[in-house]
Amino acid sequence: MVKNDNLEISHSPYVNPLTIIETKDKPVHICVDARQVNKQMVPDRAKTLAAHEILQRIHWTKFISSIDLNSAFLHIPLEVSSRIWTAFHFEGQTYQFTRVPFGFCNPLASFIRALQLVLGSDSTGHILN
Repeated sequence: MVKNDNLEISHSPYVNPLTIIETKDKPVHICVDARQVNKQMVPDRAKTLAAHEILQRIHWTKFISSIDLNSAFLHIPLEVSSRIWTAFHFEGQTYQFTRVPFGFCNPLASFIRALQLVLGSDSTGHILN
């Protein structure tokens, strides 16, 4: 992940607990336990529409598209001043994320807003013309 520019060496005074999850079919997942950091954050309450509401809105559409959002957060650069809060120890070294990691409380709301901006929809999910 350092080679992919998702991680960098850190000198953060704050270190999150780390869990490594190995699966048979997929690569190793680094999971940072961000519960203590999340307690200090002001929650951002943006959310997506419920599935039934989305289905009602697309009922009469002629075209539907899909988008692959696999590892989507790792495509969003993390503000330099926020990186210290993502730090963790691994094999005697301290690292921090340079991209938005999974497990923190506010990235989902930010990602929803970014998608709405990029895809041209308003806060209610309506596509803007």
